[in-house]
Amino acid sequence: HTHTHTHTHTHTHRNDPQDIANLQKETYDYILLTDIVAENTDAFKELVGVLDALAGPKTCVLFSHELRSRDDFQFFEFLQKADFVRERVRNTDLDDVYQSPDIAVFRIFKHTLPPKEPTGIDMLLETQLPTTQSS
Repeated sequence: HTHTHTHTHTHTHRNDPQDIANLQKETYDYILLTDIVAENTDAFKELVGVLDALAGPKTCVLFSHELRSRDDFQFFEFLQKADFVRERVRNTDLDDVYQSPDIAVFRIFKHTLPPKEPTGIDMLLETQLPTTQSS
């Protein structure tokens, strides 16, 4: 019997210390980030602060993103300053249907990348969605 706890948090406010304190009460196995668009680079810094509060030593952050401007690189700089490491998921490891040459997918971890043995996220990335057949 496996118990799965799913918690969704949408961060829409500035980094309120009480919000961060509440977030730090638990860590997560996976955090999903997709297509982040920021008004300014301060928003990237705040997002990294939230990730820092949520991520534990085994948390895998999956980040898919289309690079639109040079400012987007600031997100990676803030990640590095907060002691996160990242690796790009090879397009050959992604589903043939659900990928685009314009979109990059990254695995992000605190402190160090996990060993190269298959992990839960590797198996998740390899899982194909069921197809429906029309009659």
